[in-house]
Amino acid sequence: MLNQFSPNEEIIVQNYGFYIGNDNLFDSSEIIKILNSLPTSTGDIVIMQGFKIPSIDFIEVIDISNRPHNYGDLFFDEGHHTPEGNFAYAARIFQHLQKNNFYNDKYIEQTKSQLETRTLQNNLNLSAEVAEKLTEYKQTLTDFYNANFPRPKIGSIVMNCNPFTLGHRYLIETAASQVDVLVVFVVQEDISVFPFDDRLELIDKETADIENLAVIPSGQFIISSLTFTEYFNKSELQDRTIDCSIDVNLFGQEIAPCLDIKVRFVGEEPFDQVTRQYNESMKAILPRYGIEVIEIPRKEYGGEAISASRVRKLLENKDWVEIEKLVPETTLEYLKNKFEQ
Repeated sequence: MLNQFSPNEEIIVQNYGFYIGNDNLFDSSEIIKILNSLPTSTGDIVIMQGFKIPSIDFIEVIDISNRPHNYGDLFFDEGHHTPEGNFAYAARIFQHLQKNNFYNDKYIEQTKSQLETRTLQNNLNLSAEVAEKLTEYKQTLTDFYNANFPRPKIGSIVMNCNPFTLGHRYLIETAASQVDVLVVFVVQEDISVFPFDDRLELIDKETADIENLAVIPSGQFIISSLTFTEYFNKSELQDRTIDCSIDVNLFGQEIAPCLDIKVRFVGEEPFDQVTRQYNESMKAILPRYGIEVIEIPRKEYGGEAISASRVRKLLENKDWVEIEKLVPETTLEYLKNKFEQ
């Protein structure tokens, strides 16, 4: 329709069909995931069929079906249009675009400007309160960066450390050796076996000798229930395909620039399918933001990768002989105090 009515314009129209599997046709979280999966660019227009939503441009088409009209049958059944129906609705959409000067360069540039200055609330589907907290956290990171390390190459690694192991120590040492400063974001969501404050303290103590290291909380915006709920329910999702794009895009677009992070390190994941998909998502997305992703092979003991889950399993039987081979001294002391009481 666009090309038929405007043969001198270079317009590409593509159709993407998605099923939103719940009763809420405009479940915003589902729509955000869908839009993130599409190869959209600044200036593109996304048209969805549905009901009127506040703040979204709406094209009224219900009057088209009022008889008498010359279109013939508009529907095969409820919700499915005939070719004549599609033509009628496409014509209305075209009229709306034409009325709003869609083909005018000035209009397109205006659209680009609006997209570039869109608020965090709209970009990431955040409530006003949460968007404000994100802005505050970004400022905290920027202030931290300016006060501590305005250096050329800043790397980062995100860790839960539930609990801290020799494997974590190895990953941090290896990553820190490749950058001027390594920022360790400690997952702040407090729903792990070990409390956040304890995990943060252990990481601080176990890495105190690494001079180019900064250990800080992840806030609500890096691997949290807000950005990556599946992470905290991994055991039940091993056979599922996980969409990590919101968390990864948020890091690349909003978090990393505050600290001028150019590298994100990840540990190789031989077991957990959710974490493995997260790693693959980072490899695919973060380079778009100028961030290199480096995967580090896991440290092994006894022919098996050292992991926090392995330590937790040994804790069930209080197998201190094996545990002391997998964790540093301070962590071992902490675990004994916690589990031998």
